[in-house]
Amino acid sequence: MTKRIRVAEVIEATENGTKKHVLQLMRHVDRTRFELELVASDLRDPDTFARDVEALRTEGFTVTLIPMHRTVHPFEDFRALVRLIRLCHRRRYDVVHCHSSKAGALGRAAAFLSGCRWIVYTPHCFSFAAGFGRFVGWAYKFIEFVLGRITDRLVAVSPHEEEVAVRSGAALPHQIRVIMNGLADEELRLREPKTELRRELGLPDGAPVVGAIGRLGRQKGYDVFIRAARLIHERRPDVHFLLVGKGPYDVPLRQLASELALGDVFHFTGERDDVLDIFPLIDVFVMSSRWEAMPYALLEAMGAARPIVLTHVSGLEKLVENGRAAAIIPPEDPEAIRRAVCDLLDDEPRRRALGRAAHDIATAKYTLRRSIREVERLYEEARHER
Repeated sequence: MTKRIRVAEVIEATENGTKKHVLQLMRHVDRTRFELELVASDLRDPDTFARDVEALRTEGFTVTLIPMHRTVHPFEDFRALVRLIRLCHRRRYDVVHCHSSKAGALGRAAAFLSGCRWIVYTPHCFSFAAGFGRFVGWAYKFIEFVLGRITDRLVAVSPHEEEVAVRSGAALPHQIRVIMNGLADEELRLREPKTELRRELGLPDGAPVVGAIGRLGRQKGYDVFIRAARLIHERRPDVHFLLVGKGPYDVPLRQLASELALGDVFHFTGERDDVLDIFPLIDVFVMSSRWEAMPYALLEAMGAARPIVLTHVSGLEKLVENGRAAAIIPPEDPEAIRRAVCDLLDDEPRRRALGRAAHDIATAKYTLRRSIREVERLYEEARHER
């Protein structure tokens, strides 16, 4: 019997899309061929992640917790590196697969120093593309360049991320595999709107709903979305707005909505575990992002057949086949969001056409089954090439 390939999934960013991606790998990669272990920090959102860890351990997975800070902490980073090196020496992984920037740096360095056979890295959006100043951005780019020389494979979650990797020197073309995020069958199943959920969220019966779902951080541009909501409200006072998620910008965004006198029509829900049931309540879904990799919220909106207004950043327009499945607008432009949203609210046939096209693209291109199969092939390379 062929020995299973032992894989360590190393993650610091234990929230939102990166966490979802890693949990998908843990639960769907073939356990008869691969032995996956999770190596994670529990410093982000510790209460929620503790439940994830407990669930994984109940399912029979080995989980090792090593504190890693999101930002630079030289002493703590060194301690985490030493612990990762010791773990890699002890467990003798065939593959160390690191996710996002901090785990990508510490995990790859530890894997290399411990003689790991196969080092894989998924950036989930490069840190130097995240709107830092020139010096900080250059420093992060240099780190990615150096670590790219010890990386066997870099997994880009979108064609645009592949382009950024090559252009920046973070990886050479032969090192890169494009494996796009995917949705499970349950996430592609169309749902009917639930009246009781609508009322729970404070949405009046019959009111059009414009919504956004994601982490409340600068990346998502929700301040632009809220300013657009003010403009939409002036023209369409019947429209209500929904923002689902949590994050460091929660309080400032609530203050902005209050300052713009949107209190009665703008609804903050916090983090929810029923977002798949919330999507059917949304008449127009807005992604006002400043930068991205391949956001799950976009895929989920497509899977729910929602008409989408999407900023022209990070190649997102290619994921929806340009205007076929979304209205594409420039970033940082509340007036552009207003025009696109109002045009869609006034044109039901176009809303339905965009939603159908989005669902068709998602079911054809962005399935979890496909992405897991490609990851498994990537891990198999460790057996043949080292």
